[in-house]
Amino acid sequence: MNESPKGSWGDERERLRDAVILAHSSHHRALSRATSKDHLRRLHQPYVAEAIERAAPALREHEADFVAELCGGGTLAPDQIEPVLEPVVRGQHSARLFRWITLHWSIPVSNGYGRRLRLLVRDANHGGAVIGIIGLGDPVFSIRGRDAHIGWTADDRRIRLRYVMDAFVLGAVPPYSELIGIKLVTLMLNSLELGKQFSDKYSESRSRIADRRFEGKLAAVTTTSALGRSAAYNRLRNADGTLAAILTGKTSGTGDIHISPELYTDLRTFGIEQGLPNSRHENWGGNGFRNRRDTLKRVLRDLGLNTDYYMDHGIQRPTYIIPRSKNYREFLTGREPDLLSSERSAAEISEWWRERWGIPRAARGAYATFEPAVWRLWP
Repeated sequence: MNESPKGSWGDERERLRDAVILAHSSHHRALSRATSKDHLRRLHQPYVAEAIERAAPALREHEADFVAELCGGGTLAPDQIEPVLEPVVRGQHSARLFRWITLHWSIPVSNGYGRRLRLLVRDANHGGAVIGIIGLGDPVFSIRGRDAHIGWTADDRRIRLRYVMDAFVLGAVPPYSELIGIKLVTLMLNSLELGKQFSDKYSESRSRIADRRFEGKLAAVTTTSALGRSAAYNRLRNADGTLAAILTGKTSGTGDIHISPELYTDLRTFGIEQGLPNSRHENWGGNGFRNRRDTLKRVLRDLGLNTDYYMDHGIQRPTYIIPRSKNYREFLTGREPDLLSSERSAAEISEWWRERWGIPRAARGAYATFEPAVWRLWP
């Protein structure tokens, strides 16, 4: 009987199989005890801690500058909050600041896919202090609830998915978060200013794979609530009474949050060493895996594991769509040729938000106690 020598790929294959099976089983045992949002946060803590550790070499030395861009609660005048959008520039201070802020989220923040538009929401009346962040990327190709809500056929979706973006991160930082600032940041997705930022970046661009010219129109933005049904989106309305965020269903509960960064690195290395076929289009370089999920699916399949089963993490997340046009569904299904804008200026949005949420919540006073220094990640 021939046996593979110790340290061979045969041994590594078995080790990785066992590691995936154990990770999946351990995650589902922990999930069965997760009866609240706090429990779900605790499930993600190891991955958040790993992200903070990984970011330290690049961000630690800049942390004092980041902290200085937060507003102290004692200096914030809620009736004077005035949001403006600042595009994040890769490799610049804004990109470092954006990344540092995401490290405070209780759920690890992805980098998004394909097209990306990242924005800092700043307060023009408080020295440009950061209110929150918006990160938009290409949406998942197929989501049952979203597609049913829009009324998409497979052809409709293939042709018009480019007019939709997904908010892969969306949120407010203290002390604005104490004033339900997440509602202000969400409402900004329907602002004239965001539409201009998107158009400035993508108008007249051509898709790399389909080689189609794009007019820079944004019909709607989707997002997912990571911790279940969200008070930030539920019953959120625009000043005219229309729903600003519409619940479209839930995700299927598949993904890779139960695969630790260390295990993922081992799996990816194994896949590369085995020369697994890649699925990147030649216009994207044609070499390597398309993304993390693609990597895992291909490697798990090579390990002889059922990808549907081992990519099932069991956490179903509500999905929402934020319309940017009165006729977004008609446009996205090709029944109408152009968008009827329902955009509002940032000034109009902030006035509505202040009167409806910001000033009433300020009466509780919790925002006033925030000290920016408590947000430091590293000593």
